[in-house]
Amino acid sequence: MSLTATQRAALEELARRRTRDSLLTWARAYRYINRRRFSLDRHEYLRALYAETPEILRTRRRLVVMKSTQMGATEWALSLALWMLDSQAQAGMDRTCIYYFPTRSDALDFSDDRMGKAIRQSAYLRSIVSEQQAEGGQRLPASKHLRSVRGNMLYFRGMIRSGQTEGEGATSTQTVDADMVIFDESSYAPRDEVEEAIKRLGHSELKWVVELSRPIFPRTGIDIPWRESDQRYWHLDCGCAEGCCLEDTFPACVADDVSLACPECGRPLDTQAGRWVPHGPYDARAGGFHLCQLYSEFHDRAEVMRDFAKPGDKQKFTNHVLGMPYSGSAKPFPTELVLSQCQDRGMAGGGTRTCAGVDVGAVWHVWIGELEALPDDAPEDAMAPVRVLWIGTAESWTELGDLMRLYDIRLVVMDAMPERNAAKDFAKRYPGRVYCAFYGGTERPRWVRKDREVHVDRTSAFDALRDEMLAGLWRLPSAGEPTVREAAEHFDALHIIQQEYGRNKEPRRTYDHADSQPDHYAHAASYLRLAARRSAVTHFEIASG
Repeated sequence: MSLTATQRAALEELARRRTRDSLLTWARAYRYINRRRFSLDRHEYLRALYAETPEILRTRRRLVVMKSTQMGATEWALSLALWMLDSQAQAGMDRTCIYYFPTRSDALDFSDDRMGKAIRQSAYLRSIVSEQQAEGGQRLPASKHLRSVRGNMLYFRGMIRSGQTEGEGATSTQTVDADMVIFDESSYAPRDEVEEAIKRLGHSELKWVVELSRPIFPRTGIDIPWRESDQRYWHLDCGCAEGCCLEDTFPACVADDVSLACPECGRPLDTQAGRWVPHGPYDARAGGFHLCQLYSEFHDRAEVMRDFAKPGDKQKFTNHVLGMPYSGSAKPFPTELVLSQCQDRGMAGGGTRTCAGVDVGAVWHVWIGELEALPDDAPEDAMAPVRVLWIGTAESWTELGDLMRLYDIRLVVMDAMPERNAAKDFAKRYPGRVYCAFYGGTERPRWVRKDREVHVDRTSAFDALRDEMLAGLWRLPSAGEPTVREAAEHFDALHIIQQEYGRNKEPRRTYDHADSQPDHYAHAASYLRLAARRSAVTHFEIASG
């Protein structure tokens, strides 16, 4: 039986309506990525994100995606913007979408690259993404920051203020009313600008808000709206009733550095077989999806585990690979961590060619140590353990000089403040062997020979020390030594706080200490680490003055 023209027209209209109503159907029909038709092959975790987004936005109006890098979220967001404008235009509705990035250059690069490729690779998109029209119907060439989709407008804007005029790079959150706003990498934009941009939805019937970003720290950036969402995680099917959530069970869920297995029931895990389970309240004001590289089929899991095992930038691993906010620990140096480095030996009465760290105050808190020799078969990138010989105090500059001679200290890093002139004078007595430390430098220490100074970022220095202790790279005298126990208590005083810096209110972690507890030995240990690593490694930036 052949269909009549009326029947064919009805079926075509039904197909068009299904495409308009379904983001997933629309993407499958019209999107090409890397010159291939859009597919969820090996991306099963994205199915719900495409299939359920329209309903989430219609009912809750807000969707949050907290993610690790390279998980397909940005292509989803671009498809969402194009689908919304296209489907609403076909329904006879005038709509505007603003796609925000942290900076104007980010926005223009995205429009030129991702958006440009999406249009070039799809005949359908080429037919609906047209040149702009000025008033009176005059046709204007399409620009990088503004596209027309069936007459509905898609803007690409930057969030961070530059002090320039609009169109030259200034923040543009107060110039265009919108029906949907998308914030890509919102953790790297000022939070008050995000909230200001949301106000542009005030007169819209839709008021759709979408945020996607890597997190940075707890209660900053994307983690703020994430806490207000239903917080869905991808649970892989196993023998457990709720399945296995890799983010909750890492690293135990990685059985042999390559394969995945549930730590509870032991069953192997298939990254393509799972379901989204809310960890937050079901009636949350926003929908939320968490994307993590652990279940991506396009990331080398063995390489992920090697990165995890290295003592290094744990924040980058946590943010970029796990897609989680990094807090280190509320107590980054608990007493148990410091005392776990202790050996069954007492303090050494002397030494040769050693290093020291000194915190200057009412008394001088001192750590003296040396690098242990690595075995001949150690890997090239292996880090030598630090063997601590002595922990204690000096009552004067003279006593500190006695320690220099007794332990044959060849390199000292010490506080530049509060006794800057006295510290400089002490450094002159030992040319090339004493460096005064200033906090506030870059992540990598900068050594200035002429001025006998080292400039270091305090947070990075303590993070590195903590990573080394977690890796078991420190050797302390017995926990029965009174000053060892006291030093551990000084470490316990440290805690991590979140602060905002600069006019863009960039969130940063920093170390602080309880007002009632001293932390002098902790700083002295950090200085010893700098001196010990400097004595053996030459990759630090050296400034000749």
